[in-house]
Amino acid sequence: MRILDQFEYIDTFSKAEQAIIQWILLHKEDVLSLSTNDLALKTFTSPATIVRLCQKLGLKGYNDFKIKLSGELEYLAMHNGKVDVNYPFNKEDDLKTITERLAQLSKDSIDETLALLDYNELEKIVNTLYNAKQIDIYATSFPLSYAVDFQLRMMHIGVHVNLCQLHGEPVFQALNANADHCAIVISYSGQTSSLIDIMKILEKNNAKIISITCIGNNPIVSFSHYHLRVSSREKIRSKIANYSSHASITLLLDILYSAYFSKQYEKNVIYKVYREKKIDLRRSKLIAIDD
Repeated sequence: MRILDQFEYIDTFSKAEQAIIQWILLHKEDVLSLSTNDLALKTFTSPATIVRLCQKLGLKGYNDFKIKLSGELEYLAMHNGKVDVNYPFNKEDDLKTITERLAQLSKDSIDETLALLDYNELEKIVNTLYNAKQIDIYATSFPLSYAVDFQLRMMHIGVHVNLCQLHGEPVFQALNANADHCAIVISYSGQTSSLIDIMKILEKNNAKIISITCIGNNPIVSFSHYHLRVSSREKIRSKIANYSSHASITLLLDILYSAYFSKQYEKNVIYKVYREKKIDLRRSKLIAIDD
Protein backbone atom coordinates (compact mmCIF):
# COMPACT_ATOMS: atom_id res chain seq x y z
CA MET A 1 0.00 0.00 0.00
CA ARG A 2 1.23 3.51 -0.76
CA ILE A 3 2.45 5.68 2.11
CA LEU A 4 -0.23 8.27 1.41
CA ASP A 5 -2.90 5.55 1.52
CA GLN A 6 -1.62 4.34 4.89
CA PHE A 7 -1.93 7.89 6.19
CA GLU A 8 -5.70 7.57 5.69
CA TYR A 9 -5.67 5.26 8.73
CA ILE A 10 -4.34 8.10 10.89
CA ASP A 11 -6.58 7.08 13.80
CA THR A 12 -4.49 3.91 14.24
CA PHE A 13 -1.33 5.91 15.03
CA SER A 14 -0.25 7.53 18.30
CA LYS A 15 -0.89 11.24 18.96
CA ALA A 16 2.75 12.11 18.26
CA GLU A 17 2.72 10.06 15.04
CA GLN A 18 -0.51 11.75 14.00
CA ALA A 19 1.13 15.15 14.40
CA ILE A 20 3.96 14.06 12.09
CA ILE A 21 1.51 12.66 9.51
CA GLN A 22 -0.60 15.83 9.52
CA TRP A 23 2.48 18.00 8.97
CA ILE A 24 3.72 15.78 6.13
CA LEU A 25 0.33 15.86 4.40
CA LEU A 26 0.48 19.67 4.41
CA HIS A 27 4.14 19.83 3.30
CA LYS A 28 4.68 16.75 1.12
CA GLU A 29 7.41 18.27 -1.04
CA ASP A 30 9.19 20.07 1.80
CA VAL A 31 9.68 16.94 3.90
CA LEU A 32 11.90 15.42 1.20
CA SER A 33 14.69 17.88 2.05
CA LEU A 34 14.42 17.61 5.83
CA SER A 35 16.47 15.49 8.20
CA THR A 36 14.86 13.60 11.07
CA ASN A 37 16.00 16.35 13.45
CA ASP A 38 14.48 19.06 11.22
CA LEU A 39 11.16 17.21 10.99
CA ALA A 40 11.15 16.54 14.73
CA LEU A 41 11.56 20.27 15.44
CA LYS A 42 8.76 21.23 13.07
CA THR A 43 6.35 18.66 14.52
CA PHE A 44 7.37 19.05 18.19
CA THR A 45 8.22 15.35 18.34
CA SER A 46 11.48 13.36 18.43
CA PRO A 47 13.68 11.62 15.81
CA ALA A 48 12.94 8.30 17.53
CA THR A 49 9.18 8.82 17.01
CA ILE A 50 9.77 9.57 13.33
CA VAL A 51 11.79 6.37 12.89
CA ARG A 52 9.08 4.34 14.68
CA LEU A 53 6.46 5.83 12.36
CA CYS A 54 8.50 4.83 9.31
CA GLN A 55 8.82 1.29 10.63
CA LYS A 56 5.06 1.11 11.24
CA LEU A 57 4.66 2.00 7.56
CA GLY A 58 6.72 -1.08 6.68
CA LEU A 59 9.86 0.90 5.84
CA LYS A 60 13.46 0.48 7.00
CA GLY A 61 13.80 4.05 8.23
CA TYR A 62 13.44 7.74 7.43
CA ASN A 63 15.64 7.71 4.31
CA ASP A 64 13.63 4.81 2.91
CA PHE A 65 10.47 6.82 3.71
CA LYS A 66 11.71 9.83 1.73
CA ILE A 67 12.66 7.67 -1.27
CA LYS A 68 9.24 5.98 -1.34
CA LEU A 69 7.33 9.23 -0.80
CA SER A 70 9.32 10.94 -3.56
CA GLY A 71 8.41 8.10 -5.94
CA GLU A 72 4.72 8.38 -5.04
CA LEU A 73 4.64 12.14 -5.55
CA GLU A 74 6.41 11.77 -8.90
CA TYR A 75 3.89 9.09 -9.94
CA LEU A 76 0.92 11.28 -8.96
CA ALA A 77 2.39 14.24 -10.84
CA MET A 78 2.92 12.15 -13.99
CA HIS A 79 -0.59 10.65 -13.87
CA ASN A 80 -2.53 13.69 -12.77
CA GLY A 81 -5.79 13.18 -14.68
CA LYS A 82 -8.25 15.82 -15.77
CA VAL A 83 -10.79 14.74 -13.15
CA ASP A 84 -10.41 14.23 -9.39
CA VAL A 85 -10.26 10.44 -9.12
CA ASN A 86 -11.82 10.37 -5.65
CA TYR A 87 -14.42 13.13 -6.02
CA PRO A 88 -15.11 13.41 -9.77
CA PHE A 89 -18.25 15.50 -9.31
CA ASN A 90 -19.77 17.95 -6.83
CA LYS A 91 -23.28 18.35 -5.46
CA GLU A 92 -23.85 21.38 -7.73
CA ASP A 93 -23.03 19.46 -10.94
CA ASP A 94 -25.84 18.68 -13.37
CA LEU A 95 -26.38 15.29 -15.01
CA LYS A 96 -24.43 16.19 -18.15
CA THR A 97 -21.40 17.30 -16.13
CA ILE A 98 -21.46 14.17 -13.99
CA THR A 99 -21.68 11.98 -17.09
CA GLU A 100 -18.82 13.72 -18.87
CA ARG A 101 -16.55 13.65 -15.82
CA LEU A 102 -17.13 9.95 -15.22
CA ALA A 103 -16.38 9.23 -18.87
CA GLN A 104 -13.17 11.29 -18.64
CA LEU A 105 -12.18 9.52 -15.42
CA SER A 106 -12.55 6.13 -17.11
CA LYS A 107 -10.38 7.31 -20.01
CA ASP A 108 -7.72 8.65 -17.63
CA SER A 109 -7.69 5.39 -15.65
CA ILE A 110 -7.35 3.29 -18.79
CA ASP A 111 -4.50 5.46 -20.10
CA GLU A 112 -2.74 5.18 -16.75
CA THR A 113 -3.16 1.40 -16.69
CA LEU A 114 -1.69 1.08 -20.18
CA ALA A 115 1.26 3.26 -19.18
CA LEU A 116 1.96 0.90 -16.27
CA LEU A 117 1.94 -2.24 -18.41
CA ASP A 118 5.17 -4.16 -18.86
CA TYR A 119 4.56 -6.13 -22.06
CA ASN A 120 7.36 -8.61 -21.38
CA GLU A 121 5.78 -9.36 -18.01
CA LEU A 122 2.34 -9.55 -19.62
CA GLU A 123 3.53 -12.09 -22.18
CA LYS A 124 4.94 -14.30 -19.41
CA ILE A 125 1.63 -14.02 -17.52
CA VAL A 126 -0.43 -15.03 -20.54
CA ASN A 127 1.83 -18.01 -21.26
CA THR A 128 1.66 -19.08 -17.61
CA LEU A 129 -2.14 -18.95 -17.69
CA TYR A 130 -2.31 -20.81 -20.98
CA ASN A 131 0.02 -23.59 -19.83
CA ALA A 132 -1.64 -24.06 -16.44
CA LYS A 133 -3.75 -27.18 -16.01
CA GLN A 134 -6.01 -25.27 -13.66
CA ILE A 135 -6.71 -21.56 -13.17
CA ASP A 136 -7.89 -20.30 -9.77
CA ILE A 137 -8.93 -16.76 -8.93
CA TYR A 138 -9.12 -15.03 -5.55
CA ALA A 139 -10.73 -11.72 -4.60
CA THR A 140 -12.90 -10.10 -1.95
CA SER A 141 -15.37 -7.20 -1.84
CA PHE A 142 -15.75 -5.23 -5.11
CA PRO A 143 -13.03 -7.12 -7.05
CA LEU A 144 -15.01 -10.31 -6.49
CA SER A 145 -17.57 -9.16 -9.09
CA TYR A 146 -14.75 -8.64 -11.62
CA ALA A 147 -13.49 -12.16 -10.85
CA VAL A 148 -16.96 -13.60 -11.52
CA ASP A 149 -17.12 -11.85 -14.88
CA PHE A 150 -13.68 -13.23 -15.83
CA GLN A 151 -14.75 -16.73 -14.78
CA LEU A 152 -17.89 -16.56 -16.94
CA ARG A 153 -16.00 -15.31 -19.98
CA MET A 154 -13.48 -18.13 -19.71
CA MET A 155 -16.33 -20.61 -19.31
CA HIS A 156 -17.75 -19.41 -22.65
CA ILE A 157 -14.61 -20.69 -24.40
CA GLY A 158 -14.60 -23.95 -22.48
CA VAL A 159 -12.01 -23.02 -19.82
CA HIS A 160 -12.95 -23.74 -16.21
CA VAL A 161 -11.78 -21.22 -13.61
CA ASN A 162 -12.12 -22.02 -9.91
CA LEU A 163 -13.71 -19.24 -7.86
CA CYS A 164 -15.01 -19.89 -4.34
CA GLN A 165 -17.26 -17.15 -2.96
CA LEU A 166 -18.55 -18.61 0.32
CA HIS A 167 -16.77 -17.49 3.47
CA GLY A 168 -13.85 -19.78 4.24
CA GLU A 169 -14.04 -21.72 0.96
CA PRO A 170 -11.14 -19.93 -0.82
CA VAL A 171 -8.78 -21.37 1.81
CA PHE A 172 -9.79 -24.90 0.84
CA GLN A 173 -9.38 -23.97 -2.83
CA ALA A 174 -5.82 -22.86 -2.05
CA LEU A 175 -5.13 -26.04 -0.07
CA ASN A 176 -6.08 -28.07 -3.15
CA ALA A 177 -3.69 -26.11 -5.40
CA ASN A 178 -0.39 -27.49 -6.63
CA ALA A 179 2.35 -26.75 -9.16
CA ASP A 180 -0.11 -27.28 -12.03
CA HIS A 181 -2.31 -24.42 -10.78
CA CYS A 182 -2.06 -20.74 -11.69
CA ALA A 183 -3.71 -18.33 -9.24
CA ILE A 184 -4.88 -14.79 -10.01
CA VAL A 185 -5.13 -12.68 -6.84
CA ILE A 186 -6.90 -9.30 -7.02
CA SER A 187 -6.48 -6.68 -4.28
CA TYR A 188 -6.27 -2.95 -4.94
CA SER A 189 -4.39 -2.21 -1.71
CA GLY A 190 -2.29 -5.38 -1.72
CA GLN A 191 -2.91 -5.56 2.02
CA THR A 192 -6.04 -7.77 2.25
CA SER A 193 -5.22 -10.05 5.19
CA SER A 194 -7.41 -12.99 4.08
CA LEU A 195 -5.73 -13.00 0.66
CA ILE A 196 -2.26 -12.80 2.19
CA ASP A 197 -3.05 -15.92 4.24
CA ILE A 198 -4.20 -17.67 1.07
CA MET A 199 -1.04 -16.67 -0.79
CA LYS A 200 1.10 -18.23 1.92
CA ILE A 201 -0.72 -21.51 1.25
CA LEU A 202 -0.34 -21.12 -2.52
CA GLU A 203 3.38 -20.45 -2.16
CA LYS A 204 3.80 -23.55 0.01
CA ASN A 205 1.92 -25.62 -2.61
CA ASN A 206 4.16 -24.28 -5.43
CA ALA A 207 1.29 -22.71 -7.37
CA LYS A 208 2.13 -19.94 -9.83
CA ILE A 209 0.77 -16.61 -8.57
CA ILE A 210 -0.29 -13.55 -10.58
CA SER A 211 -1.28 -10.48 -8.57
CA ILE A 212 -3.29 -7.45 -9.63
CA THR A 213 -2.68 -4.58 -7.17
CA CYS A 214 -1.75 -0.92 -6.90
CA ILE A 215 1.80 0.30 -7.47
CA GLY A 216 4.52 -0.05 -4.84
CA ASN A 217 5.64 -2.87 -2.61
CA ASN A 218 3.04 -4.69 -0.58
CA PRO A 219 2.66 -8.17 0.95
CA ILE A 220 0.66 -9.57 -1.96
CA VAL A 221 3.27 -8.50 -4.50
CA SER A 222 6.01 -10.08 -2.39
CA PHE A 223 4.31 -13.50 -2.73
CA SER A 224 3.71 -13.14 -6.48
CA HIS A 225 5.63 -14.53 -9.43
CA TYR A 226 4.08 -11.92 -11.72
CA HIS A 227 2.39 -8.60 -11.05
CA LEU A 228 -0.01 -6.38 -12.98
CA ARG A 229 -0.30 -2.82 -11.69
CA VAL A 230 -3.58 -0.98 -11.31
CA SER A 231 -4.22 2.75 -11.72
CA SER A 232 -3.21 3.92 -8.25
CA ARG A 233 -4.46 7.45 -7.61
CA GLU A 234 -7.57 6.27 -5.79
CA LYS A 235 -7.69 6.57 -2.00
CA ILE A 236 -8.73 3.66 0.21
CA ARG A 237 -11.31 5.49 2.32
CA SER A 238 -11.89 9.03 1.06
CA LYS A 239 -13.77 8.61 -2.21
CA ILE A 240 -17.28 8.51 -3.66
CA ALA A 241 -16.77 5.10 -5.29
CA ASN A 242 -14.05 2.91 -6.77
CA TYR A 243 -14.46 4.32 -10.30
CA SER A 244 -10.77 4.30 -11.22
CA SER A 245 -9.81 0.88 -9.86
CA HIS A 246 -12.96 -0.58 -11.45
CA ALA A 247 -11.94 0.67 -14.91
CA SER A 248 -8.33 -0.41 -14.40
CA ILE A 249 -8.93 -3.93 -13.06
CA THR A 250 -11.65 -4.58 -15.63
CA LEU A 251 -9.27 -3.61 -18.44
CA LEU A 252 -6.51 -5.89 -17.13
CA LEU A 253 -8.87 -8.88 -16.87
CA ASP A 254 -10.22 -8.10 -20.36
CA ILE A 255 -6.64 -8.16 -21.64
CA LEU A 256 -5.92 -11.51 -19.97
CA TYR A 257 -9.09 -13.06 -21.38
CA SER A 258 -8.46 -11.68 -24.87
CA ALA A 259 -4.79 -12.72 -24.92
CA TYR A 260 -5.76 -16.23 -23.77
CA PHE A 261 -8.49 -16.30 -26.45
CA SER A 262 -5.99 -15.29 -29.15
CA LYS A 263 -3.75 -18.30 -28.39
CA GLN A 264 -6.26 -20.47 -30.29
CA TYR A 265 -8.27 -17.76 -31.98
CA GLU A 266 -10.09 -19.78 -34.66
CA LYS A 267 -10.86 -22.68 -32.34
CA ASN A 268 -12.26 -20.32 -29.68
CA VAL A 269 -14.34 -18.37 -32.18
CA ILE A 270 -15.89 -21.59 -33.52
CA TYR A 271 -16.51 -22.93 -30.02
CA LYS A 272 -18.06 -19.70 -28.73
CA VAL A 273 -20.26 -19.13 -31.79
CA TYR A 274 -21.45 -22.76 -31.67
CA ARG A 275 -22.35 -22.48 -27.98
CA GLU A 276 -24.09 -19.14 -28.45
CA LYS A 277 -26.19 -20.56 -31.30
CA LYS A 278 -27.33 -23.44 -29.10
CA ILE A 279 -28.34 -20.99 -26.37
CA ASP A 280 -30.20 -18.78 -28.86
CA LEU A 281 -31.97 -21.82 -30.29
CA ARG A 282 -33.30 -22.81 -26.86
CA ARG A 283 -34.40 -19.25 -26.19
CA SER A 284 -36.27 -19.01 -29.48
CA LYS A 285 -38.14 -22.23 -28.71
CA LEU A 286 -39.10 -20.99 -25.26
CA ILE A 287 -40.37 -17.73 -26.72
CA ALA A 288 -42.44 -19.64 -29.32
CA ILE A 289 -44.04 -21.81 -26.62
CA ASP A 290 -44.82 -18.79 -24.46
CA ASP A 291 -46.57 -17.06 -27.36
